[in-house]
Amino acid sequence: MAAQSVGFCPVPHTFRDQVWIGVGAAVGLYAGYRLANTRPTKTGLSGLQLKYWAGRGLMEIPRQMLAIAGVVPPQYIDGRYTTDPPAGGSLPFASAANTLSANLGRMPVLEVGGQSIGQSGAINYFIAAELDMLGDTTVESAQVLSIEETLSEMRLAARAVVPYGSAPTEEQLDTLFGDAAKDRSPAKADASCRDARFYKWYLARLEYLVGDQGFAVGSRLSLADVLLRYTLAETLTEAQCGKPDLAAATASWRREPLMSSTRTAALLAEFPKLQRIVQNVANQPGLVQWLKSRGTQMF
Repeated sequence: MAAQSVGFCPVPHTFRDQVWIGVGAAVGLYAGYRLANTRPTKTGLSGLQLKYWAGRGLMEIPRQMLAIAGVVPPQYIDGRYTTDPPAGGSLPFASAANTLSANLGRMPVLEVGGQSIGQSGAINYFIAAELDMLGDTTVESAQVLSIEETLSEMRLAARAVVPYGSAPTEEQLDTLFGDAAKDRSPAKADASCRDARFYKWYLARLEYLVGDQGFAVGSRLSLADVLLRYTLAETLTEAQCGKPDLAAATASWRREPLMSSTRTAALLAEFPKLQRIVQNVANQPGLVQWLKSRGTQMF
């Protein structure tokens, strides 16, 4: 029996067929291009204003990213507020008190283009995105934010041992810099040691994740690198202390990374990839200049 024809020729044999196939191919290519290249549009930094207390704290990471990119006051307004009599360029908090709705009436707040952003994580994201410091792909961006969350988790673990504002005892520092939780990547986390996860546990796990070329994620500087340097090396000199009690020898823990420069340096030496990242950021000319010129800080 002869084969039956299905009545369809897969090869376009009329001009109309060719036109419709061409149109379909063009639409498909355009849709693919749009999907591959659609990212949030940058707002720009024109009119940028930061609002925070007269110290480092939750606004220092944005300031340092801007400095690394060569953006420093007066290219933006670095608003520093106080409830004390204003001094050293600080402003009365009352002048900003009713402009902080984006952070539920609190600081930090960032203003740009007539819009406001609250919460430090969101502000870090915005500045990093505007300065191309979020990696080259969405996966890298997520990895940067993952490191930010990990460092935040590490700080919370430390606060469970040393409450905010309290001077650490040597015994508490022994706990924080100890090695009670010994599980390491790529092995799974040992749940039985959950309450013993402190600095060494977190840094050992991060050491496994970060790159070995001086960048935590990808092949260039990102928010993750700036966060790592700030966490592991940020130090306030006595000359930059805006209050006598901050400059006191007994308050050195308030000026040093992880509440102890000596212990932190010894711990960081165990993790060469993290150490290289910290040094790479520390060598950035814009940051070097910022740290020299940022003036006195209240904390």
